[in-house]
Amino acid sequence: MKNKKYFVVGGIVVLVIVLILIIYFRRSSDNEFIYTQKVKEIIKNDDDDNRYAGVVENQETVDIKKDSDKTIAELYVEVGSVVDKGEKLFRYNDRDVQNKIANVELDIENIVNEINASKAEIEALKEGKDPDRDNKIKEEQVKISKNEYEIRRKELEKTSLSEEIDNLTVKAPRKGIIKTINTAEGEDLPYIQISDAGNVRIRGSIDEKSLSKIKVKQEVTIKSRNDETKAYKGVITAIQTQPKKQEGENADKMSTYPFFVSVEDKHEMLLGEHVYIIGRKNIELKGIWLSPNYLKVEGDHKGLVYRKQNNKIVEVSVEIGKFNEEVNKYEIVKGLDLEDEIAPLIPEGKEGIEAY
Repeated sequence: MKNKKYFVVGGIVVLVIVLILIIYFRRSSDNEFIYTQKVKEIIKNDDDDNRYAGVVENQETVDIKKDSDKTIAELYVEVGSVVDKGEKLFRYNDRDVQNKIANVELDIENIVNEINASKAEIEALKEGKDPDRDNKIKEEQVKISKNEYEIRRKELEKTSLSEEIDNLTVKAPRKGIIKTINTAEGEDLPYIQISDAGNVRIRGSIDEKSLSKIKVKQEVTIKSRNDETKAYKGVITAIQTQPKKQEGENADKMSTYPFFVSVEDKHEMLLGEHVYIIGRKNIELKGIWLSPNYLKVEGDHKGLVYRKQNNKIVEVSVEIGKFNEEVNKYEIVKGLDLEDEIAPLIPEGKEGIEAY
């Protein structure tokens, strides 16, 4: 009797296990459930498709080096000065070049005197009765031609020296702020450093697959990783086409490229802070906007979404506002909250199945 009781209990346990396995495999094979996401997560993921890692760093600086063979005659700026592109920074001493110009001018004067002497000799030969005067006149004419050529050569030399004097004045290659002026002799340091007018920039990183999504002068949004409510406007200023070198285990991975963003707004970002760089359109969307993947448009500002309710998928009516062609999204005016969980469009007749 006791053995019979154990047999019955054992049979019930086996039956329960079999039923559980049948239900599990039926559900697994039929895939009768749909994955849902909160509306706010869907919106965030849309941003993630155009979101890149970045770090706050000092603005780019331009180094102006001094010619060690020359001396500085005059310095036009000081640390903290704001300069425009093409503005004078400093001038080298031009004493040596001026001496060279003076020597060239003296050479030209002597050559002119020689030409005048040859012309006077020709006139004298014409009035005289020297039997060899024709040959002597030709000799003087050859001298004049050679000296006239030499004058043209000296004039070119003088022009070149004058241009050298112009180049002795060094000008700012870009707009910015004078960051440092190094007056120490014998140190291998730039004489002047010019930094951008802004105090920081953002260095971003993008992989080769996404490189075509960004361009110089493109507007972006910069968000703090610690607090995404802190957002600032920026503009991409440069994209390096030389990929960042991958080493070791990363050698076979996709190449990444650095790009740089200037910050247009006043900000509270710190040097070294990690941020997100998000590409933005000319029109910034506020509120809830969904793509046709999540919205069935019924017409007359009406639409349907599939929302999770009591762990089931239910069809819910929503009110549609504007349509933005630039991002291919519809504005949801009413009927949906950021915390609601929705699924992509599903085939008809699938309402009521389980939501995951």
